[in-house]
Amino acid sequence: MDLEHLPITDARANLGELATSVLYQPRVVMLTNRGKDRVALVPPQLGEAIAAAGDLATVLAGLQRGAPRQP
Repeated sequence: MDLEHLPITDARANLGELATSVLYQPRVVMLTNRGKDRVALVPPQLGEAIAAAGDLATVLAGLQRGAPRQP
């Protein structure tokens, strides 16, 4: 899946188009503020998979450690 970066101010101006684009052309759009990653816009399937993986804090902690996710 592709990853692109976009300033939050640009995303705000075109949020409807951006959301539709991510839905139909699945990719991750990292929204940035002053060049730093702040939040990601992801296709619904990816969001659902993350939610199904369990407690979000535990999933994020595992990702930060670089550990594989436990089933």
